[in-house]
Amino acid sequence: MMRWVFMLIMATVFSTCWARGETTKSLPILIWYGPPPSENVREEMNIIRQAGFNRVLFNGWSADVNRQLLEYGDAIGIELYITDETIHQFCLNPETGFRRLDSLTLNYLRHPSFRGYLLFEKPSLGDFKSFVEVVDFISGKYTQLDYFIQGHPIYAPPARLDTSRYDIYLSMFVDKLKPKFISIEYSAFDNNTLRLEILQNLQILSEMSRTKRIPFWAFVLLNPIGQPPTVPHSYIRVQVYTALAYGARGIQYYAFHESGSNSEFPTAAVMNPEEQISQTFLNCAVVNSELKKLEPVLMNLESLGVFSSKPVPPGGTPLTPGLAINKIDAAGMLVGFFKDQNDHDYVLLVNTDFLLGKKCRVYFSSAVLELVEVAKDELSVQRFTPQSDKSGNTLELLFKAGDGRLFRIID
Repeated sequence: MMRWVFMLIMATVFSTCWARGETTKSLPILIWYGPPPSENVREEMNIIRQAGFNRVLFNGWSADVNRQLLEYGDAIGIELYITDETIHQFCLNPETGFRRLDSLTLNYLRHPSFRGYLLFEKPSLGDFKSFVEVVDFISGKYTQLDYFIQGHPIYAPPARLDTSRYDIYLSMFVDKLKPKFISIEYSAFDNNTLRLEILQNLQILSEMSRTKRIPFWAFVLLNPIGQPPTVPHSYIRVQVYTALAYGARGIQYYAFHESGSNSEFPTAAVMNPEEQISQTFLNCAVVNSELKKLEPVLMNLESLGVFSSKPVPPGGTPLTPGLAINKIDAAGMLVGFFKDQNDHDYVLLVNTDFLLGKKCRVYFSSAVLELVEVAKDELSVQRFTPQSDKSGNTLELLFKAGDGRLFRIID
């Protein structure tokens, strides 16, 4: 009963968006489904779509399961990434695997819901060579397909990377494996504490994205390793908005189903073992509705750089004079600067404190006349005018725990 009430509520929330259809540049919002599909997969796929997810990753593995999943996706109107054992057979024997993979891909392409493949998960540098042939085949023949490889995070040991230089690993990952977007599996938290390495990882991803001209996607772990989050909704929100500040252009949530008690992530689920929608899933739906509101502006922005209030975390860059925002009198604030195709300036401010909200005094350059907030709810557009006094050109802004706010800068 609970799931049907939820679907009715969320259908109302998203009805306007779906009636209009997706914008030309839609923000990919993907959820990893988890274990092999259950008997309720069609119903659950519909719930996923109603909650604002527009893509699902299924580990179907076999052609028969994948075709069934794609039929459901066609009927429901959601895009699917799939895995297939033929990809791994191709790596072992390209001569016979070529024909099999070609035939299967052509069959899958008959389904409008087929978005692409997850090819491999967390390869080391030493693995790249054995994957190049299948990547070249798919990228050369099926240019319309999205495909990706899940890479290692910055805190992975050198033995897993086959190098002690993470920047080298990531650069070769992009150059050799040619993914359509950069996807790194990382846990932003450990026992209810933000990993400082994650900001370094996002900084490297942001720089790589700008240099290589390839988008990267955030990886949002819905429940942490170890201790459960104190404030579950802000735990999700801070992961999403922090990555967006660094220029992420897609969101991955892990995961829809529990992976089992022996899993590395035993509680990372939005559907509980009794097949009931969890509060975590409802929290995701709220964040997704915000992202849908921000999407028309967000997807047309180019990241220029990310700065931090003091104290600056490892790998961070301090705010300095000369920037549109040069100081914030609160710790843990991220400032992502952007520009759109019309040369308009934007800023995404994020409170990385996922336990407490903040009232911050923000200091602007004298050229800034006004901030216009990009609304992410039903409220009308809000305008804020900095006030000049002996301390500078300043404005007080409020932030919920873990929240982000996007503004256009008028100067």
